[in-house]
Amino acid sequence: MRNKSLLALLLAGLASMGCLSNGQRAEAVKADRHSCYADLEFSVVEDGSTFTLPGEEIESVEVAKDRALGNLDIDIRFTKKGSALLAEFTSKNTYNTVKLAVKGEELVTARIMEPIFGGIARLSHSSENITIEELADKFKRD
Repeated sequence: MRNKSLLALLLAGLASMGCLSNGQRAEAVKADRHSCYADLEFSVVEDGSTFTLPGEEIESVEVAKDRALGNLDIDIRFTKKGSALLAEFTSKNTYNTVKLAVKGEELVTARIMEPIFGGIARLSHSSENITIEELADKFKRD
């Protein structure tokens, strides 16, 4: 987090000196933010098909508290393009069981009950072997 703050300050300074336009600064910050997440690898149990959602299409991965149940979950927020890709995949695979892996490690198996629109996917956590924070960290690119 600190490195991102330093990058933002550096880019702002370069922009104020006329070395970067505001548009170039915004693109550099956006590229830095999206480069830190690994690709999401989906495999459909029923037919063996696979789908990869590039890490560049993830805006954020955060631990969030479920307001209704009080449980901690992981919210994955996608870019506009990532949202469209996820909506298309989940629309085609409604009622199918899907395995989600990151960097080849299977993290969760779940049934898609409805298409995911809106650009946010929420993952529940039930393992006693790993904390929710450790699970969220697995989405980071090495």
